[in-house]
Amino acid sequence: MFRRIGACLLLSAFLGLGASCTRLDEPPQGEHTLGVQPLPQVGSIPADWGDLVSTSSYPIAKEWVQLWFQDDAGTVRMVAYNLDSNTLSTKAILIERR
Repeated sequence: MFRRIGACLLLSAFLGLGASCTRLDEPPQGEHTLGVQPLPQVGSIPADWGDLVSTSSYPIAKEWVQLWFQDDAGTVRMVAYNLDSNTLSTKAILIERR
């Protein structure tokens, strides 16, 4: 008797957990989302991106360095550079000033 009740409770718990799990939606593209800009030419930084103002590293991925550029309008772009393969990422993060 107790085995049957225990089995029913266990089955109900599994069914309830399975039904309550739903896939999360993609993060919304809102006003707080940073832009992504492709590099116009692979392997080079456009001069109109401005001056290199800083570099930073990521402790977990030591082969990557982040290069930070700022143009005259104050727009900041970050592009990643891979030290191991000597390549730039094909996309940059865009932080615009308003």
